[in-house]
Amino acid sequence: MSPMKPILLLLVATCAFAQDSTLTANSKSFYEALLRKDAATVKRLTTDNLSIVWSDGKIHDRDALIDTLQETSIQEYTPYKLRVLPVDANSAIVTYDCIIRMPEGDTDIAPRYQHVSELWIKQGDDWKLRFEQFTPARPID
Repeated sequence: MSPMKPILLLLVATCAFAQDSTLTANSKSFYEALLRKDAATVKRLTTDNLSIVWSDGKIHDRDALIDTLQETSIQEYTPYKLRVLPVDANSAIVTYDCIIRMPEGDTDIAPRYQHVSELWIKQGDDWKLRFEQFTPARPID
């Protein structure tokens, strides 16, 4: 084995860990901004053409998210089992399971347990959320 091979493997592993840490931190910052109803942070962490599929199956854009931010009543948002799946050097998928407690619509309650998938893309030096989808967990999950 070449003496450089272990060093290269260590560098690749270190870069992957740094990317994972950055993306999970950004994902955490995004949902914390939602809880605080912090539109400026939501804008900073998302692309202009953000698309979100909420648990009701409807697609919303960034403007709709920000417009409804002040009305939203998220009482609990607890993610767990966060995983980062690199796509390439400039994009990655972050997935996690989540416990959510909030009203949805006029009379409904959002499903408590959901799977969340996010697509993050790199713009310059910053990672931005481009797509997010909430999928209600089935009772057998």
